[in-house]
Amino acid sequence: MCAAAMMLVFSNKQNSMSAEQYSFSSTIHAVMRAHFLTL
Repeated sequence: MCAAAMMLVFSNKQNSMSAEQYSFSSTIHAVMRAHFLTL
């Protein structure tokens, strides 16, 4: 699931870098960081 999220973030960055997609990708990174910290 984390790999799919990273792929989604990378595809969003490649398509365009709008404010909404940037905040979404940063949110995904924050969630993944918190997820790895809780492992």
